[in-house]
Amino acid sequence: ARLADGSKISLTQMTDYPWEGHIKVTLNDVATHRPISLHFRVPGWTEKPVVRVNGVKTDVLPEPGSYLEVHRTWSAGDRITLDFPMPVRLMQANPKITKLQNRVAIMRGPLVYCLELPKSEGGDDIFNNGVILPESIKLTPVHRPEFLGGVTVLKGKALTKEGKDAFLRTRGEPSHSVYNAAWRDGELYRPVTPVQSRLPEAGTVNVELIPYYAWANRGLAFMDVWVPLAR
Repeated sequence: ARLADGSKISLTQMTDYPWEGHIKVTLNDVATHRPISLHFRVPGWTEKPVVRVNGVKTDVLPEPGSYLEVHRTWSAGDRITLDFPMPVRLMQANPKITKLQNRVAIMRGPLVYCLELPKSEGGDDIFNNGVILPESIKLTPVHRPEFLGGVTVLKGKALTKEGKDAFLRTRGEPSHSVYNAAWRDGELYRPVTPVQSRLPEAGTVNVELIPYYAWANRGLAFMDVWVPLAR
């Protein structure tokens, strides 16, 4: 890039985004001795991002959904690393959307995931037995390099219809405030506050969620974005 005074600057960015939230930027050539600002987009979905310059954590507290400015005198070889935490989030819709009550969408980083059950992999039986997510489900990111050139899927253990009944009997009724905290005007979606509960011994099924863009590549299949939640 060429700066306003005509001097040049070049940099290299390395990342596995959107599968991982680690981004490394290295300055290759810096033809100016003046302090300049580099601006980095901080995604709105991340929380508590960390910024380091040459391995040293900065005091900057980036605001999600904004641009982060790093202002200093740069030299060739300087490195900026950004780490955006990417936890799996269960997102619920505003309860005024009645058809989505007791259902959640699953997100990790910027991607929306879906539940796809290919018929060639026993999807009929799994669908008929039911797939219901417990709020405390642990979904583990697993990278599959052989799938569509490399895709990170989410694996976990869900409930069947039978397992849901046993799960709810064991869990008991959570406090009213957990599900009914006031929604702000214009708030369409927000993360679910999980109620920690143990799964039953029986009535569970292993599931694999894939990014929404990747579905319909494995033949006929059942697919759902808004997956039932055990409530």
